[in-house]
Amino acid sequence: MKWPEPHVRAWYWYAFAAEVFAACALAIFLPITLERMAREIGFAGPDYTQPCSLTAPAPAGADGVVVDVDCRARILGRWVSTDSFSMYVKSTAVALQALGIISIGTLADSGYWRKRLLGTFAATGSLAAALFLALPGTPHGWLPVVAALITLVGNVCYAASIVCANAFLPGLAREDPQVVAARDEAEAAERAHDEGAAGEVRESVDEEARALLPDASGDAASERATTRYAALLSTTMSRLSSTGTAIGFFSGWAMLLLLLIPVTLGGGKTRSLELALGLCGLWWGVFSIPAIIGLPGGRKEDAPHHWLRRAWARVGGMVRPSEMRELPNLFTYLLAWVFLSDGELKEDK
Repeated sequence: MKWPEPHVRAWYWYAFAAEVFAACALAIFLPITLERMAREIGFAGPDYTQPCSLTAPAPAGADGVVVDVDCRARILGRWVSTDSFSMYVKSTAVALQALGIISIGTLADSGYWRKRLLGTFAATGSLAAALFLALPGTPHGWLPVVAALITLVGNVCYAASIVCANAFLPGLAREDPQVVAARDEAEAAERAHDEGAAGEVRESVDEEARALLPDASGDAASERATTRYAALLSTTMSRLSSTGTAIGFFSGWAMLLLLLIPVTLGGGKTRSLELALGLCGLWWGVFSIPAIIGLPGGRKEDAPHHWLRRAWARVGGMVRPSEMRELPNLFTYLLAWVFLSDGELKEDK
């Protein structure tokens, strides 16, 4: 098995680093931690004067059915259901993610800026997650707010960094040796077609007239070479992406198994969850270093003029009715995904 190219290896390193935060922190430990922190400072209904108990069994109703205690916490001056607190944070994070990834779209198209944005978001997000190591394990009224802010920063930085990382894929695919060979073949066929179209001066008028006609065989060969190059480029991008996904999946599960050790030994208490989240941040930050070093950076250039306005104008152009009519399947899929992801979030909750 051939070893991947240096730039591809660097890209794989980031998948290995960042997916731990997504698989372990965002999907598992953060929702549990946020709810736990809110419940530790919450009060049970209906009068909300008695602190919520994390260990006491829920009371049974008159029909013998166990009912949940309505536990609410005073957060930022408002009574918030502790069961819903993590969902509020998640919803806010999704909204901020949408704003962030759209805004950096133009900068991510630049080889110079995408690498620097990737490094900035990876460093900021991993550092924010690592701050959980500094949080106390005892209840405090300010703790859920700080944890929520850390969660928002981590969510936005992770999503933005993935956008920047995926922007490397077309360039990495074009560097693949097979893709390079296919591109050279397509360019050679195009040159041969252009040279053949010029033809040589024929002795008779009929031959001169025939020389003016397109060279069907040359045009077909050039088209075949170009089609093969485009198909190979697309296949290579898919292969790199799927390999990175597999590497991230492996790293996520490996880290999850390791994190179960301190969480289990700590009895699932808040401090053990904070430790798990902090270790996710450290993993993300440490293993991002070879990615940031090894990925291509491009030549230094100034930020594109009006990059923020251009990014949002491009999105506005995509959602025009005329564009929707041209790509009905794409927009149907996106609309379905809105409901599917929302339902999945509620089901997970």
